[in-house]
Amino acid sequence: MTLAEVLALHPGDGASAEALAAGVTAAEAKRKEMVGLATEAERVRASGLLTVDDKKLQASERDASRARLAADRIGELLPRLKTDLGAARGRETVAELQAMMPGVIDLDAALMAWWTKEWPKMLPIAVAGVQAFNAARDAREEFLAKVESAFRSQDVRNAAPDGLGVQVPPKRDNPALLFMMWNFKNG
Repeated sequence: MTLAEVLALHPGDGASAEALAAGVTAAEAKRKEMVGLATEAERVRASGLLTVDDKKLQASERDASRARLAADRIGELLPRLKTDLGAARGRETVAELQAMMPGVIDLDAALMAWWTKEWPKMLPIAVAGVQAFNAARDAREEFLAKVESAFRSQDVRNAAPDGLGVQVPPKRDNPALLFMMWNFKNG
């Protein structure tokens, strides 16, 4: 691999994160390939020291040297590629956030316009609902306390051997909590 071929693994200044990520992947694969070629050429040279002629040994040495040089150059290029990849990802994230911002601001403004107009109408309804809940809850708790107290009395149990015959209203959820937990997306 020539120096120009090694440098061509970098897609260039201002490249996208996608192009730089592909460059990193290609450079890592090419470096691994070059290390493999160098190792194989060195193995061929070492195994043929006493059996192969000088030209073939020198060719193996040259191949190993070229492959090692290419692997070393790619090794030097990789940190720059990775740094540039991080910078590109950062630029692209900032651009994405800046592109999203106007829509988020518009939705927030719409919420505040609705809130300013509609909440004053809903507040009395919500307050009335919470007040009704509090009154019903307090009456139920007072009723339950009286039922428990009455049932402790033997005279009451004698008067109603099959039970008191009263119905206790079910415990209700606070409407303020229901309003906060309502899943509006699904109705």
